[in-house]
Amino acid sequence: MQHLDEHTIELFVLGAGEVASWVDVIHAHLLECAGCRTIEDRFLAMYAEAERVHKELQVVDNGALPAVIGRSVSIEPFYESYHLSVGPVRKSILGHLKSFVRQHPLATAGGGVVSFAALAGVVAMALNVLSAHPSPSYVHMNPEQNLIDIYGKDNTRLWSLPALALKQWEEENSGNGTSRVEVVDLNGDGRGDVVTTAPLAGTNSQQALVRAFDSRQKLLFEREIGIPVEFRGARYTDRMEAWPMVIVQDSAGKGSEIIVTALSGRSPTVIARLDANGNILGEYWHFGTLRGLYAFDLDGDGRKEVIASGTTDINDVVGDPDVSQAVFVVIDPLKLKGRHESRATRGFGFSVSDAERMYIRLPRSDMEKALRLSSGVSTIRRTADSLLFVRVDNQNRTNATTFNYYFSNSLHLVSVKSTDINAAIHARLKREGKIRSTLDEEYLKRLGDEVEVLR
Repeated sequence: MQHLDEHTIELFVLGAGEVASWVDVIHAHLLECAGCRTIEDRFLAMYAEAERVHKELQVVDNGALPAVIGRSVSIEPFYESYHLSVGPVRKSILGHLKSFVRQHPLATAGGGVVSFAALAGVVAMALNVLSAHPSPSYVHMNPEQNLIDIYGKDNTRLWSLPALALKQWEEENSGNGTSRVEVVDLNGDGRGDVVTTAPLAGTNSQQALVRAFDSRQKLLFEREIGIPVEFRGARYTDRMEAWPMVIVQDSAGKGSEIIVTALSGRSPTVIARLDANGNILGEYWHFGTLRGLYAFDLDGDGRKEVIASGTTDINDVVGDPDVSQAVFVVIDPLKLKGRHESRATRGFGFSVSDAERMYIRLPRSDMEKALRLSSGVSTIRRTADSLLFVRVDNQNRTNATTFNYYFSNSLHLVSVKSTDINAAIHARLKREGKIRSTLDEEYLKRLGDEVEVLR
């Protein structure tokens, strides 16, 4: 959906001749677009307040402020000739009038807009200065209406973003413990900005877009990540889709940066680092599907490391098909600079990334090998006792094996746990003669011994 700009909406509210031929089109758009209706409501409220203030200004006793200023008269000379001593609120409003006249064409004569509209615009600006716009505090997903609702700290809904397939991707985020929408102070100005990788209404869902909006729903930036790349002679040209993101502190410790994952199908995956203005600072390329993205302070230094999780497809390349294997990667976000690749999946033609602190491969069990099933990390969470909980499964409906790995903050393996579902699948495969192992503590210890760590 192509939104109306604020100037057009303001002219529509004023009934200006400039948009007379577009009234029906604008009205139809406002009926469909909640975001633009919010802007319309704001203008209606501002001009209602401006009318009230205008009436108050009419009572000034020296007659220097007429009720209606003719279109042939400039506001600027009129303001400079006004010398009455007035109360502080009126001084603030009139003081802002002068600078507004110089910067906004609506505040000058002519153009088919009545002079009262110019005064209203001045007063509206002054009122905006005097009363800060509510700052976003959190978001709420509204899948029934496909809306991302943004709320202030007093639990008042401020505005909404229309989304595509909200229920589907929010279920994925909830199941994996990931996020595609965050409220964050990007610039360190104390106000909340809304950052999202969610596909919004009116845009191509197969586009890896990161968007940021300020507290007034103004688009701060829109950035597409991911480029056509080659891996070991195969060309990957499909447009990517943005997936989870995390927010980390910038290098100065005053603002925020965005770490986001994008992928196309299974492989490859790119993890990009964006600054507060949407500029891409660095990329980490990996051959495999890294759908999980998390941020934890692992070493207790007050800065969060980023963990990306999913699969490596290094054994499933063109001409040599095989299954995927579960992996997760620890990344230092501040070292994401330039374009580099994982040391574990060489083949893009980039140099090895300095940001990759640790690369961990988790084994496939004998059950998955017997069934020729791929495995992947589906979620990572921090437990109550500060361990990292890493779930490995194959997401197969009929043979859904799951193993839970527990790591310390230094990424040393603590334990491996099985599930009741595993026991039933293991017993069946053993009866069929496809495996010979016993699912016991020794079995789990062997899995732990097969964890591979690249430091």
